[in-house]
Amino acid sequence: CPTRVMMRVLQLLTAVVPALSVIERVTDDTPLNQVPMIQAHDAASGYLRNGLVNNWAKTQSCTMYDQLQNGARSFDPRLNVINGELKYNHGKVDIDHLFEDSLAELTRWASENPDQLVTLPISKESCDGTGCEGMVDDALERFGVPNVQHCAELTGMTFGEAKERAQLPGGGMLLAITGSSQPTGVACSFGNYRPKNACSGFSPAGKRRYPAAVDACFAQSGAVSGVDPSAVLEPEQVRGLAECASTLLAAARTNATLAADVKVATAAAHTYGCWQTDETKHLPFDRLFDSLDEVSAAAVLRHNETYNFQLQAFWEETVESIVIGQLRFSSLVKDENRAKLNKNLAAAVLEGRWERINYFMVNDVCNNGLDIFAALQQVFGPY
Repeated sequence: CPTRVMMRVLQLLTAVVPALSVIERVTDDTPLNQVPMIQAHDAASGYLRNGLVNNWAKTQSCTMYDQLQNGARSFDPRLNVINGELKYNHGKVDIDHLFEDSLAELTRWASENPDQLVTLPISKESCDGTGCEGMVDDALERFGVPNVQHCAELTGMTFGEAKERAQLPGGGMLLAITGSSQPTGVACSFGNYRPKNACSGFSPAGKRRYPAAVDACFAQSGAVSGVDPSAVLEPEQVRGLAECASTLLAAARTNATLAADVKVATAAAHTYGCWQTDETKHLPFDRLFDSLDEVSAAAVLRHNETYNFQLQAFWEETVESIVIGQLRFSSLVKDENRAKLNKNLAAAVLEGRWERINYFMVNDVCNNGLDIFAALQQVFGPY
């Protein structure tokens, strides 16, 4: 009846309008840790080639320059010294790309876009190799990149003050931050890591009995079925899981028993998945978005004048998601693409779902990153 329809409309309006009404526009007086910035997750992994291990370490599909072109305004470089040169890594996977080459890309882009602030938080505690921290400082100095070396310097810093501090000799703005890391976060920021936010996994029914061949993959990789599937994995374990799943796929072509195990390990009745074609996509999406709700709400309630914070808006890799993903011929980048995650994130931003956003951390920013950027500008900006 019309009355019920009108009541439903009013319910929807009261659910959306308050969220939009409390969102404050960014100005130069806005605290830096309340300025939304797309942060490219493990940005340097865009330089990795494809491969079994790299499929589950590579989170970006393009260069850091192109990531900026697609809306990124912050990065989280993981650095180490390889044969006397300062390069990148992701989870102990070495990335053959010089830090200085990245600085050249970033400063070039900054000079071409002088009204856009870019931040570069670097966790020096995780900088591996002899002299790593000093090499970071030297490289930043050579490129004239201003460096916030102590988190206390960020206390009360506004967006306008950060832009003044970030001025480069050749024009543009790039601000390095190398103060101490906070739990699971990059320099001077809280990470809010949620390891269970994977694209795929076994449903409760599927967990009662993993397919035998999948159980064997867990064992061969050093992972044990029945333990927390969200445990952080070493590269050797990732390799073992991916190689085992690939071998299983090949063998299943001529082995009916293995083919049955593969079917169980990829069937909707036993697993969930995040792709738009998956009937169960609401499960991983709801879990991820609910966790982002919690982090954003906590940032509003917690009085913090110093530290930045991350909304880790991407699919994590787990024991289960790697095996299932490999059996589905997928990868971290493909999972993001096939789920249309970044497009869904942009839509949620436009709806005013998150009142407080700072580092909005995503995979494959070159896939619909501009949609997220446009949404942030429309809701919080322009800035």
